Amino acid sequence: LLYSHDFPGNIYYNSKKMLEWINASLAFALSIQNQDGSFNEWYLNERSYVATSFVSAALAETLTALGQEKIRDYKKILGRLEKAADWLDGHTEELVFNQLAGSVLALAKIARLTGNEKYGAVSRNKLTIIENNQSVEGWWSEYGGPDMGYLSLMIDYLAKYYLMERSDNVLTM
Repeated sequence: LLYSHDFPGNIYYNSKKMLEWINASLAFALSIQNQDGSFNEWYLNERSYVATSFVSAALAETLTALGQEKIRDYKKILGRLEKAADWLDGHTEELVFNQLAGSVLALAKIARLTGNEKYGAVSRNKLTIIENNQSVEGWWSEYGGPDMGYLSLMIDYLAKYYLMERSDNVLTM
């Protein structure tokens, strides 16, 4: 975001060095991705739902923000994002809902980037799970109860999804 947005005092805007760091970070992310498309959080081969959701959302946001002309391995990263989306399609999280919201955003962004509507449908299905599990007070469970810190992350992911998809369901939530 710093690279792509011009505002007073932003020394990183269109910085060649910043673009090198971005591409190096993307290459590192690919180097730690498991063959099945998942990412680990703490331990090798743990295949973490949260890590896969959050890292995939961030990678997809980077590709969206900078586009094919700035990203060195754009097509390779896109292929790896599809693997992550396929992995997320086969897994879910219903104990920690901010993680599910991260996957909703990641899948929707990957659907947009690849043009593969399957990922959009999976994203909407996971969004329905979120909608059906909202408490009458408006919060979502995090390990069995409300958590303001995780709720703020949840709202951030849902807000980003809303800005992309203009979903009335998300706005109502």
